[in-house]
Amino acid sequence: SYALNQRLPEDVIIQKSEEVEDDFHPTYCDCRKTYEYTILNRDFPLPEYRNTAHFCYGNLDIDAMNEACKAFIGEHDFAAFCSAGAQVKTTVRTIYSLTVTEEKLRSGRLVRIIVQGNGFLYNMVRIIAGTLIEVGRGMKKADDISDIISSADRSNAGPTAPAKGLKLVEIRYEE
Repeated sequence: SYALNQRLPEDVIIQKSEEVEDDFHPTYCDCRKTYEYTILNRDFPLPEYRNTAHFCYGNLDIDAMNEACKAFIGEHDFAAFCSAGAQVKTTVRTIYSLTVTEEKLRSGRLVRIIVQGNGFLYNMVRIIAGTLIEVGRGMKKADDISDIISSADRSNAGPTAPAKGLKLVEIRYEE
């Protein structure tokens, strides 16, 4: 791990490595991936978060966002949460957990959307984040999420949130 980390860019760190079978392929193995999407929620942006958080003014309703999270849990066809042009065999994925947390700052707060699933479609986490932001702003209701998922229509979900708030936290391969 130490030797690899010296050759990687600063924003990628290997914490553990293991030898695997010769036929191992990360795309086709059962795994759990955890992503975190960070939102700076306050009246004005802060320079120190310009590269790591999506700025969102106004007061996001965290309770409504968490209520909306419940509809995402489980195995669903997430076609409504996939950007056009994705070349996948199926748009069915399983989300194991999805929560919205907040951390108070001196002024405002950091809102984190944390999602764990067996895999994600192209821009899926960013579209989920964009949809949850709309719920937090009162533009969509938590009850709308099930219908959006059922519709399989990308135009019913929220916008794709900017990439700068997204972070892959962990990939855990099943034994």
